[in-house]
Amino acid sequence: METLNLPSKENEFAARLIALRKKRSWSQQFVADRLGLSNRTICKWETGRGTPKFTTLLALSSLFEVGLDELAGNKSVQKNRDENLAIRKIMWNFFCRGL
Repeated sequence: METLNLPSKENEFAARLIALRKKRSWSQQFVADRLGLSNRTICKWETGRGTPKFTTLLALSSLFEVGLDELAGNKSVQKNRDENLAIRKIMWNFFCRGL
């Protein structure tokens, strides 16, 4: 699977998403199932033909246990991962599950 020749931000996000998924040896289908999406959607993101909505970014952040800033490609990743993970889980429950 190749990323398309798009502006660098889309390609950078696609590359990060692929790297995070492959680091865990997860398939696109596995990620899609966890997010309640189709594997075609994951493929679209990984080829730079689309980007997720904010609430889906929160879910991806929680799923991969990385900060939104890391997922978005910001160089300055927050230091306290445990606190950030707890915040992401709360946000995930609030925004995506309605709890």
